[in-house]
Amino acid sequence: MDIEFYKELHNRELTRRKEVEDGVNIPIGLITLLIGLISYFTKDESVFLKNCYVKALIILMIIFLLISSFYIAKAYNGLFKGFEYENLPLSKKLLDYENEIEDYNKDAEESEKINFGDYLKNNFAEMAEHNKIINDERSVNLHLSKKYIFLSVTLSLVLILIYLTKTI
Repeated sequence: MDIEFYKELHNRELTRRKEVEDGVNIPIGLITLLIGLISYFTKDESVFLKNCYVKALIILMIIFLLISSFYIAKAYNGLFKGFEYENLPLSKKLLDYENEIEDYNKDAEESEKINFGDYLKNNFAEMAEHNKIINDERSVNLHLSKKYIFLSVTLSLVLILIYLTKTI
């Protein structure tokens, strides 16, 4: 197969990296909004908060937000360990290696010659695979975070309906 295929695979994973990083922004905004809603509901000891079902919904919502925050942190920075994406060596090192191969190939027998294109193709394939594994894990964590945010939003809508019926 052509080197361009593997280069495109690698470039696609670098694009996915950016997409996952950008995909974290909306969940973080929603978590912030939901925390604000919880603080609004709990700012005073009203009749609304004396209902044990309301307290249970708020506690469940907080639990879902904590779980969601955990998965957001895993998707964003791997829980403080970060992500080690692979990329090509520095340009100068690539050029030096290409020159070394040319020098080596001058004296080598035909069966022992090294092809720089094959070296690049193997590098692109290995980098794309490594980066895909990272991106897949990050995407799963982002998906799980969104799932728990959705549950929190659903609970917040129930709380809002209860609040509105109590205050009307």
